[in-house]
Amino acid sequence: MADWDELAGRFDEAFFADPMYSRMLAAMVERVPDREGIRALDLGCGTGNLIALLLERSPSMRITGVDPSAGMREVSAERFRDRPDVKITAGDALDIPFPDASFNLLVSSLALHHVPPDLKPSCAQELARVLEPGGIFIHADPFCGVPGAPDEPPWWRDVIERMVAKAVYSLEHGAWNMMLGELRAIPLVLRGEGEYLIMAEEWEMVLHDAGFTGFEVIDIPPVDLYKIISCTLRRAGRASAE
Repeated sequence: MADWDELAGRFDEAFFADPMYSRMLAAMVERVPDREGIRALDLGCGTGNLIALLLERSPSMRITGVDPSAGMREVSAERFRDRPDVKITAGDALDIPFPDASFNLLVSSLALHHVPPDLKPSCAQELARVLEPGGIFIHADPFCGVPGAPDEPPWWRDVIERMVAKAVYSLEHGAWNMMLGELRAIPLVLRGEGEYLIMAEEWEMVLHDAGFTGFEVIDIPPVDLYKIISCTLRRAGRASAE
């Protein structure tokens, strides 16, 4: 698994060289409602790139960024040191350090694929816990295209093809460091070492079981790897079969 503390200072240079990364963040922000009173949590906030875009869209938004990496938190906290409406704190997707229903918007980009598949249900329950009923969850991550376990050849082939295609895309756009990181991540995904790819449909089912509904899945072109999943936490009294 990557050493995110060590990578914190180079993260933006690598990722912003990749047009798909910027396109993904923009597509996420487009789905955020333009209204007053938003209390947002950015889970796995990294260096604060998504937070900055959210503030551009809605300057009155109050945002909390949570990240397990001290290096990432340091960069993000320095970036928003003059913004009292932005708080950065330690935490992860399985232990979010806030009371129930603390937020009405939850966002996460390129973070939750680090949660092992057997812990996805616990993760989804934790997301639902801190989001108020009717709150919105917008999440972007890499996904594979076939079901299976890491010891099944069809799954291996699908993961390799998608991740190599993304690395080639990065190469073609001059995102050299991004390409190298993507190639280094392939064996980690195949061995299940801190990087885990599942199908978007599998994650959608887990989220549904945790109380989410109204799913929208958006592909980020041109490589079929990144997807955005947008959904809403079911309000009390709504039928569980939604």
